[in-house]
Amino acid sequence: MRDSRQLPFLMKLLEDESPSVRESVYKQLIAFGPSLEAELLRVDLRLTSRELEGVRAWIRERSREWLRAAWSSWMDRPDPYGQMEEALNLLAEFQEDRYRPGKTHVLLDELAAEYRSTYGAPSTRDLSSFLFRVKDLQGAREDYYNPLNSSLVYAIEKRRGIPISLVSIYMLVGHRLGLTIEGCNFPGHFLALARESDATLVIDCYNGGLVIDNAILSRYFDPVSVTVDDLFRLRATTPTIISRVLRNLVNAYRATAQPKDLELIEELLGTLSGASLN
Repeated sequence: MRDSRQLPFLMKLLEDESPSVRESVYKQLIAFGPSLEAELLRVDLRLTSRELEGVRAWIRERSREWLRAAWSSWMDRPDPYGQMEEALNLLAEFQEDRYRPGKTHVLLDELAAEYRSTYGAPSTRDLSSFLFRVKDLQGAREDYYNPLNSSLVYAIEKRRGIPISLVSIYMLVGHRLGLTIEGCNFPGHFLALARESDATLVIDCYNGGLVIDNAILSRYFDPVSVTVDDLFRLRATTPTIISRVLRNLVNAYRATAQPKDLELIEELLGTLSGASLN
């Protein structure tokens, strides 16, 4: 239970010499989440803009330290979908959800449960319609380079994302339903490969769950000379998906001038060089 009355004491302990004390303070401040600034005002802790910025920077630096320490844990998961989900959850928690640990898993569970309560036997087409029409998950066109578009929590709650975050949601909800959905590592535009009966569908999650055929492929991705059959050979492994998410974050943090976060994500990207996971 968060107690705002403790904030004056916590703020004083930020300068404590003991690393364990500062870590405890960090965890308690994180628990306030985005309401921290409002709570500081409510208890009449009127920090100057410089002091407030210092608190934000301090919390952000602790988040970087946490992600560095926790990053490799996803590689120990026994299956590729579990590895992928845990890596994406770590990134979502780093970006904005340390105060809601595991929120990625909860939201994916909720989507799968809602689908089950509405539809009959699971179908990749029905799931695509459910996510990208009924739930209205759409491509983030107005703020594409917002780093939060790579967070599955943000994408689900705001109903906006970039191609790879939307495909990842489709894959991970589908996995909960026993469906086989894979990523397609198409250059410049991540797609989904979904098995339906004896056919394999290519689905553009960024454009409303559009099923891609050769005519659409040439229109959307001209002058790339590929056919739908070619896309089946571009199945994305777990390291490929996570690497692509990290590269998107590198571009986003560079575009939004966040050098410390950029440096961290480049460091994490380096850990995947030559990775051979499940």
